[in-house]
Amino acid sequence: MLSQEPFNGIRPTRRRFLVGTTLSTMLVLSACGQPSQPSPTPTQAKASAQPTAPTAAKPTAQAATQPTSTRLTFMCWGDPTVQKIMNKAANDFHQAHPTITVEYINTTGGSQHYPKLETMIAGNDAPAVFYLEPPYTPTYANQNVLSALDPYVQADKYDISDFYPKAIGQYFWQGKLYELPRGFGNQDIYWNQGLFQKAGVADPGLTWDDPNWTVDNFLALVEKLTIRNGNQVTQFGYSQGLALRQWEPWVWTFGGEVIDQAKNVCVLDQEPAIEGLQFIGDLINKYKVMPTPQYSAQASNSVLFSTNRVALNMDIPASLVTYRALRGITWDVAPMPKKVKAVTSGGGVAWAMYGKSSTVDDNWQLLAYLAGPAVQKAEAEAGATAPARKSIANSPAYDNPNLPPKHMQVFLDAPNFVHVDPQAVNWPQIDTLIEKQLGFIWDGSKTAKDVVKDLVPQVNDLLKAKN
Repeated sequence: MLSQEPFNGIRPTRRRFLVGTTLSTMLVLSACGQPSQPSPTPTQAKASAQPTAPTAAKPTAQAATQPTSTRLTFMCWGDPTVQKIMNKAANDFHQAHPTITVEYINTTGGSQHYPKLETMIAGNDAPAVFYLEPPYTPTYANQNVLSALDPYVQADKYDISDFYPKAIGQYFWQGKLYELPRGFGNQDIYWNQGLFQKAGVADPGLTWDDPNWTVDNFLALVEKLTIRNGNQVTQFGYSQGLALRQWEPWVWTFGGEVIDQAKNVCVLDQEPAIEGLQFIGDLINKYKVMPTPQYSAQASNSVLFSTNRVALNMDIPASLVTYRALRGITWDVAPMPKKVKAVTSGGGVAWAMYGKSSTVDDNWQLLAYLAGPAVQKAEAEAGATAPARKSIANSPAYDNPNLPPKHMQVFLDAPNFVHVDPQAVNWPQIDTLIEKQLGFIWDGSKTAKDVVKDLVPQVNDLLKAKN
């Protein structure tokens, strides 16, 4: 199962690049088939647990005795464990709301999610509720795809205080709340205890405030854990992905930043950010303790970990379900090492609802349930996410002493160290541009300094064009 990695970070694709440039056209086409619904006021939002079914245009005697049925769909990605939970959630919601039939649409992997969502919006068949990651909130909100949730939260007195402040805070845009968190994942390090014992090295730092768990000591450790046969590496000391949430932590721990949100400028050309980016490139090309992108394309980092070919692997709490299924390997978790400060990336994903719909009140009822304690508890018990709700994170559903890892406290403390993603109206284009250019650092063909010299002005042009 380790080859079936959860969607971990923001993976750039050509289709994602088209989100910002084609979404406006799709919405125009969509509007031709279905009139836009005005944003509900607090008095229009339904405060009852049971939404009122739509009234038929021409009532009949039969209609008067039989409630009208509403059909809703919701869409997200997920492995078989998540799929099982979501199918049950759909059934449970219908049992509680008999007049609403719910269908779950699985997009399998995150790379398939956004293209399918765009197509459904263009075809005037968008799901009522769907996954949306934090960086894309401004893009979809700015195009009026999303329905603001504030009126519903206020009318229903829906308690959002249970969410970690950073978790829900990233879904506000221009003063309005557009999503409720499904989880609040973060990047941590899974480490193979057997390989540590075999190499005779000490454990990594096991708390976020360990003064000895530094970037320098991390590098020394992964060098000792790397095994070579001539020029060929047979065991890597470390591995990680190279998408947004995998490279961001190194920029931040070196003291850098991606976007200065207050000034609306990219600052990857500042020295701390350059050092963080170059450090990743050096892990791959200078020290050769980390697989190249080409190597990881042939055997994923999770597969390398599960076959004792990598000692430490950056991954997220949502991967617990797969690590717990491993046999013959003992493992634990550790925080990210620190340079200037202890920090990690994260943010998870959230539930958003389609704003151009005649069923927005019912959509809200579904969204509120999916982001509620029952579904988050089920996912936490399965090891499928890091809960965004504090009550679930601090319960046995997530913090189960009978299950690994031993140092679960690393995950429990991580929300305090999460630095959330940048935000920009046209983030899909910016992200695609950044990922493409950073690839020259990862393959060793250019230095980080040379890459950001060309990259930053292009990012700033995009920021100025849309914000």
